[in-house]
Amino acid sequence: MFRLPYDVVLMDVQMPLMDGLEASHRIRQEYENPTDHPEKASQRRLRIITMTANAMQGDREECIAAGMDDYISKPIRVEQLVEALSKYKPSISEAKKILTSPQSNLSPTSYPGNKNSSTENSILESKVIEGLREVEALDEVIDIHLDTSPELLENINTAIHQTEPLILKDAAHSLKSISGTIGAMNLYKICQELEVMARLAYESQNSTPAKAIEIFSEVKVEYEKVITALKIEQPKSD
Repeated sequence: MFRLPYDVVLMDVQMPLMDGLEASHRIRQEYENPTDHPEKASQRRLRIITMTANAMQGDREECIAAGMDDYISKPIRVEQLVEALSKYKPSISEAKKILTSPQSNLSPTSYPGNKNSSTENSILESKVIEGLREVEALDEVIDIHLDTSPELLENINTAIHQTEPLILKDAAHSLKSISGTIGAMNLYKICQELEVMARLAYESQNSTPAKAIEIFSEVKVEYEKVITALKIEQPKSD
């Protein structure tokens, strides 16, 4: 991290091995102690923006206490992300002006989540796709989804058949997160249902309910639709 300068880190809260709160705390400690990394003494302190699906009261305070600078909730909306980034990088402020202008597809009256956005039956939210294209992030987000989602899908399948609710919860959460980022809101909602079911089973020390198999069937159907739609979008972004 100190070999190359970064302006901002987008930090997920729920991660395996080390969660975002602990990771942010350690990053802050490294910047406060330049002995181990003298090269960072001349670098401007990077900003950490946390991303979490658990938008509960008190979460923001906990994130700030851990050393994070800002907080946005999932599913991430482009306007929300630009708003957060514009505080730390001047060039993003220009992008914000474009995205929120009356001519933009992501003006405050039409960004995803508003009643005027595309219907829930669409595979990908068109406003999310266009917003990512506007800020030149679409290629990277599609690549991340195509690269990481097959393993997550397999992890969900394995966790269900081995009745491992904790593994199921984490895998469903991760697939939900990357699906929300790309605007695949139907897949996001199905994964969220699976995640909640797995979390309740884990917290009550029960095995994964049999209904998880039925929900996973829905996940697979919607997943294939999303992958097809993303591959169609790839040539458009070249």
